[in-house]
Amino acid sequence: MDSDDFNNKKNDDYTLEGDENGFSFKAKIGTTSEENPFDYDAYMELLAKSLDKESLGNEANNPFFQQLKQAMATYSSLAGRLGYLTAGYGVKGFRFSNFTVSLKSIQSFDDIYYIFEKFLCSPKSMDQVYGKAAAKFPFCLKNCTQEFYVCEDCSSNPGAILCEGCFKKGKHIERGHTYTKQTAQGDSACDCGKIEAILPSGFCCDHATTEGESVYPIDLIEPELKKSIHLFMRYLIHFILNEIQVLIAAKGGEAALNKVARRLLDICQWLVEIFKQSYVIMYIFAEEMSFQSLDPRTFDHLKPTPLPFLELEALDDRDVLPPITKENPIGLVLKGVLADPDIMNIAKLLFDPLSNIVPFSTVYIGEILKVYPQLSSKTENIAALTWKALNSIPSVIPLITKSPSPSSNLIHIILSFYKTLLNKKDVFNLDDASDRESFNNYLAPHNDIVAISYFFGYSKEIVEWVYNNDWIFEEFLELFSIMQGLAPIKRLKTNSPQGSLPHLYSVLRLENIFHVAVGSLFETILKKLELPIVKYIPLILKYVKPSSINYFTFNNYQLPSNDLLSGKDSFSLHAPFARLIRNVLYMETNQTLLESKQLFNNDQLLFLFNTTLVPSVVKLQSVNGIWVLNQNVTEFVLMYKNSMYPMDVNNNQLLSVLLGSNYYLNLLISTSTSNYKSTKEYAYCLSDMLTCLIWVLQFRNNSNYEKCRKFAIQNLIANRNILLDELKLILVEDQIMREAEALSLINEIAFTTGKDKFLKLKPEYYPRFDYYFDDYIRGDSQVALKNLNENIKSANPTQFPEPAVLDRLTPQFEVINNHFNEPLLYDIVFSVLLQYSHPKFKLQSSVPALTFENSDYFIPKFGSKGLETCARHVLYILGMALRHFVTKKIYSLSDELQSSIVPTIKSLLAKDPSIKAEPLSILNILQVYQVETEDGVQLLNILDLVSDINKIIGDNHDLSLLVKFILKTIQEFNSVFTKYVKERQETTTTTTTVDQIDKEKKTEENMSNEDKMIEALKKRKEMNEKLQQQS
Repeated sequence: MDSDDFNNKKNDDYTLEGDENGFSFKAKIGTTSEENPFDYDAYMELLAKSLDKESLGNEANNPFFQQLKQAMATYSSLAGRLGYLTAGYGVKGFRFSNFTVSLKSIQSFDDIYYIFEKFLCSPKSMDQVYGKAAAKFPFCLKNCTQEFYVCEDCSSNPGAILCEGCFKKGKHIERGHTYTKQTAQGDSACDCGKIEAILPSGFCCDHATTEGESVYPIDLIEPELKKSIHLFMRYLIHFILNEIQVLIAAKGGEAALNKVARRLLDICQWLVEIFKQSYVIMYIFAEEMSFQSLDPRTFDHLKPTPLPFLELEALDDRDVLPPITKENPIGLVLKGVLADPDIMNIAKLLFDPLSNIVPFSTVYIGEILKVYPQLSSKTENIAALTWKALNSIPSVIPLITKSPSPSSNLIHIILSFYKTLLNKKDVFNLDDASDRESFNNYLAPHNDIVAISYFFGYSKEIVEWVYNNDWIFEEFLELFSIMQGLAPIKRLKTNSPQGSLPHLYSVLRLENIFHVAVGSLFETILKKLELPIVKYIPLILKYVKPSSINYFTFNNYQLPSNDLLSGKDSFSLHAPFARLIRNVLYMETNQTLLESKQLFNNDQLLFLFNTTLVPSVVKLQSVNGIWVLNQNVTEFVLMYKNSMYPMDVNNNQLLSVLLGSNYYLNLLISTSTSNYKSTKEYAYCLSDMLTCLIWVLQFRNNSNYEKCRKFAIQNLIANRNILLDELKLILVEDQIMREAEALSLINEIAFTTGKDKFLKLKPEYYPRFDYYFDDYIRGDSQVALKNLNENIKSANPTQFPEPAVLDRLTPQFEVINNHFNEPLLYDIVFSVLLQYSHPKFKLQSSVPALTFENSDYFIPKFGSKGLETCARHVLYILGMALRHFVTKKIYSLSDELQSSIVPTIKSLLAKDPSIKAEPLSILNILQVYQVETEDGVQLLNILDLVSDINKIIGDNHDLSLLVKFILKTIQEFNSVFTKYVKERQETTTTTTTVDQIDKEKKTEENMSNEDKMIEALKKRKEMNEKLQQQS
């Protein structure tokens, strides 16, 4: 007996199919039952007759015979175990009850294939169901477990990926697209065919669609088959819901419950598998779960189209149709999750595959919103249920833009829930460490708010709706008002439990997420809608409460009270309104920074500036050890540096312009001295103030590429052992760069060296080193400084570099550089350098801003470490100011100033006290000050002091590079400086007194060249003697 003998042999009741690889045996529906089981001997006799054989029993050793026997035995076992399904749907004798018995008897999800095929009756029907040509999947089903591709030209979502097959079929390489091949960090689904992730032009030929095309896959199969599948899936859903109720009610013992749970899992796994095989079945199941038709051509979630086949049809000897629940099955499953969180695994298996169908996701999220507060509170990770559906932008659009009322609006429901979460702070005692940690834990699981950032970043339609409905933006403001000023901190002067209170890191995380969301909103408004965002400033200011802080007046300025070091005033890490204003001011392109000033009153500006200045000052004070009893401030510094610190520096930068340079510097002095009180107790007041100023002057927030380049440069100097892949990963994950962009950046600034292939910074990027930058992978600024000096072959490992070469400010923010022209800044510079170079001299010129109780301690005394640090800061600022002035060039000044600047410089260098120069950095450096010396009152300028310092300190001093850079830069601007510096270096450091000016001018005019030389030698000798005494 060969295989051909067995191929397609049939009788009226049984079908046998087989070849040399084995057989499959099927019984016709209705042939066997519990009362009429399969008769093996009768079938063998029947088969023998059909093959013209007397008997098959003598061929027991024939392998084909053994295979046949095994096939029939398998069928007999399966049919018996699953209850002998006697009739499929539409056949006489059909009973749903028989299928219920069968489903309760399954042992694996393979059994369900048998039940499903029995229900449909016809093998031909199954061919149509599984036929991929009938309804091709419009999206890719492949999981990328090893590698995937990212096409920058086709991605509408930064996380979008393509499997290798779709990437190649999409011809991205042939079309010259920018792409990267990346290694998968887990299972990631290919996004081909999903318009929310990949532009339609990037779809491969298998998933390509015509724009606007809507295909209803269910229409592609025969009506009777459509009915059968609908009814089976309806029946199966009914079965699933009943089983869920059994689990919730905890009927039966543990073994029985485990059996129910296992059965549910098998059914869900079968559904997942059959969805992969048939888009039609997936779509029909989605409709039955949604309790409505999902025809994309007519779908309207507000006016649902009823399911088909709801009316009873007369069929002989058939039970009624499966019962239909009055509630949406999705909602019933979600209620099951509420009743028993373990059911979430079942829900996730059911809903995840269906989330690829846009209308289903709309219905699904709508059902979630009905129970969102309860579900989010009950379930630790609601994102497991919602994230995939929320990422389907087309699905969420109608739930936002077409919601009939605010109460049903998706964004409103989410924000209202988070408002409820944050208001729970009143239930917890935030002055108690345990309660504060409990509040953190209470907030920690909630992350789905991130989806709103995604909506705003990738849906022009949603953003346009939000722009025209300010009430939704005000819901964000209400959330921020709950966070503003939360958990204030005061400096402790004695040990207290308050010093170890944990920070509300969960609140800070949420604040950061909200800022990202609003930032995405603003960016889309500006770039896609091309509309201004300055309209949001008045809305924000409605929620700002300047009266919540105290004020005092000094030097004719109203100033916020920041008596931090005495412990009278407090600060908070939570300052969302200032950071929100920063977003508007920084991002707005339709109005200049100074034009925005009219929208604020002075109290509002002070409040907003203060709430982000104080944390920066505390960050510095903590480093200097003044907050040691507040153990949580150390934790604060780490959290702050890695979260809000860059935003706050940027905010201080922008608001300082609106306040004006002089007001800004007075605020810095006031805050760093704790209301002008603590200069005697704390020696670093001026150092802190100058560091904050340098942060503001150096901060750049231009392109992400420039920020990443600075980060990479700093770390390549500070860390000798960074591998390319390590830095690339950090740039991609932490700095949010695409892999191709990160590689391009690394290749621009670095090269590999040595057998270990460590990265080394290219020498031309050394001048970009910024000592005041503190975001390092490993190490710190001191380590970086030491490495830099080794790289540039400096004899002094702690020698301070020239001011960092910075990326240019955008034209919108060039006004920030006006701080370099503020005369008060040069009063401070002069005071520091005078103490540093001539400690016995005393400034006679009045500087009101520097005159207060204990102001003598504000400028550190000669010989103290604080003075050396302050001298470094002011020299660095001078270098920055001169570099900016020289880079800007004289032609950028007004015509009047251009024509007068050189004569003004010459007059200032002549020490003419009657000259009132324009407030310009280079002229401020030459402004004369009256100084009391051993030889009387003399006139000195900053250039005099820098020249003197240059001679005092020598070439290998820590500050020598800075000093030489200043002298070199100013001399390169105009030769008049070269002559002046040279004479200053060669003559006495005791400069002319006011009374001697006119006399010396006349004497010099009458002197012969020989007399001038003798006089110069005499002055040089006197200067050398003075320098020896002072050094």
